[in-house]
Amino acid sequence: MRVVNRGTRTVALSRKVGVMANGGFAASIPAYTLADGQYLFGFSTVNQPDKVFAAGAFTIAGAGAAQSATASTASGSASLAGHWYGIAGTIADIVIKADGTYVSAGSARGTWRADSNSVLFTGPLAAWNNGRGKLNTRDDVIEFYWTNAAGAKQYFVLEKR
Repeated sequence: MRVVNRGTRTVALSRKVGVMANGGFAASIPAYTLADGQYLFGFSTVNQPDKVFAAGAFTIAGAGAAQSATASTASGSASLAGHWYGIAGTIADIVIKADGTYVSAGSARGTWRADSNSVLFTGPLAAWNNGRGKLNTRDDVIEFYWTNAAGAKQYFVLEKR
């Protein structure tokens, strides 16, 4: 995987992504490590690094900056209800319910509330970025990223399946 800053035309991130037994893969881009700007990303095989088989683009903007329009998700919305699993190294198994509650690992419980492109969790998920996760535009990925008190970058990702 390679991420390129569109403005400076420099490689911002380059790393190998593992392939699962079924031939698929899951990758995440630690956007919290990137400066504001427009980025392109692409995936290629190791033996053909110049042949891209999947690509996309995204923008990182500071708080208060104009963002692209995203679907608004009302508090308690059924759109997030479902089974969510950890990806990109995150070990998680969470069931989000339409009534504004969730269950993690079968017994840990808490509440959730969605607002525009973010979700706020109480309970066990509050340990991740004070419970604040960011939704992608399709409402099927929630990312938590922050810097802890020791200065280490923390990153957890959930995907709805």
